Amino acid sequence: MNELRWTLAWESETPRERHEGLARALALSFPAYSELYRGARSWAFARPEVRIIGELGDHVVAHLGVLRRFLRVLDTGASVLVGEVGLVMVHPDFRGRGLGRRLLDEATDVLTGFDLPFGFLTCRRGIVPFYERCGWRATTSRSTMIDGDQRPGPDPAVVTVLPVTAEWPSWPDGHVVDRNGQKV
Repeated sequence: MNELRWTLAWESETPRERHEGLARALALSFPAYSELYRGARSWAFARPEVRIIGELGDHVVAHLGVLRRFLRVLDTGASVLVGEVGLVMVHPDFRGRGLGRRLLDEATDVLTGFDLPFGFLTCRRGIVPFYERCGWRATTSRSTMIDGDQRPGPDPAVVTVLPVTAEWPSWPDGHVVDRNGQKV
């Protein structure tokens, strides 16, 4: 099989055909949300700013999206600049081969290149240990999001944070963090 190739793809420069291939890979990797990934729709909620794509030949085997945004801490009114990471996937046929860790290493490089203080990611509780092995930390923070009907509400997922250029103690742990938009 061909060599794994990593690409940083800016959303504004991604052609329709590439979105179609990404949508197929995401639908396969997230079957519960497969109805969202149709045609050239390669996002579930908010569109990422950039995507990190791992490919073997013509096959997308790993993917994640990054969106720079300010989160607002509802308790204090403080703002925190983050690179929100979402749409994290490894193709089912390629899981268990270390691609997820390599994907997150690529994400760390991108977040560092963007000079962001933190990476921000929400996930199901069962996946938290994987992210922690990759340097992310689960927090007691809770987050909000805007749903598809543009209604704000709680996000039941676990908030994980990656200190990138900031020190860990500067994260406002224990507060409600408002995304002020949809999750990536």
